[in-house]
Formats: sequence, structure tokens, C-alpha cells
Amino acid sequence: MVKVVTEYSNGNLDFIQRTLDILERNKDEKYNVTLLINCCIGLLVVPKEAFFDNIKTMALSQFNIDTAHLTAKNKDKNLQSIVRRMRNGITHFHLDFESRDNEINKITIKDRPSPDREFDFEITFEIKELKDFLLSLTSYLIKHHT
Repeated sequence: MVKVVTEYSNGNLDFIQRTLDILERNKDEKYNVTLLINCCIGLLVVPKEAFFDNIKTMALSQFNIDTAHLTAKNKDKNLQSIVRRMRNGITHFHLDFESRDNEINKITIKDRPSPDREFDFEITFEIKELKDFLLSLTSYLIKHHT
């Protein structure tokens, strides 16, 4: 049976919620890291584009970001800047993957001011940490914007 895809009645929030649903339904997928990176469009890029002004008021500690794994200028050590810089790294595929026992276990997201400049932002997540961060960020945004 083919399920009919319904229209987006609440635009950005519907897209974010559907992306959360896809990620949750496919958590044991063989290519779960690839799926997670693809889901970053709905869980990082759309929230950054749609709710950027609201993100700046959120406390960094609320989202369990380990600043020990963050290399950035002081001005970029706040949630709004981290989301913006992560969005840039994801969309330009400035990603490094680390594996253990043939499985990807860490991802580093990098950003730079322009293609001819050095990277000046880098954040590393265990795969579960990245997923947890994205889930908490988007869940917060859905809860506070519906």
C-alpha cells in the first residue's frame, strides 16, 4: 500500500518534523551515518534558515555541546554561531570521518570564511552526540514555535 504524502501545512516545521520521523524510523539502517548527514538538511539547515534569530537566545549548555571538541574564535563559541558554522560545513561537505572497527564513530564539521582561506571553525562529535544535538535543537524549536 502506498502512503499518500500530504502537503506541508506548517512549512518549515512540517519539514523538520518529517525529517525527525525519518531519522527515528531508520535508526538501525545500514547507512545510518549517511542518513544522519542527509537529515542535517532538515535538522540543521532548515532550522538555521527559518529560526536563526531565535537560536541566539538559547544557552549552549542546554544542548550538551562539549566545547573541548570545538575549535573556533571566541565570537563563534555561542549556539547561534555554532549552528551557522555547522550549517556551512554540512552544505559545503567540509566533513572528516573517523572510524573504529570499520564503523564511522566520529564526524568533524569544518568551516572557513571563504574558499581561499584556512578553516577557522571545527567541531567534532561522536555520531550519537551529533544525533542527540540535532534532536534536542529541533525538538526545542518545534516545541517553542508551534
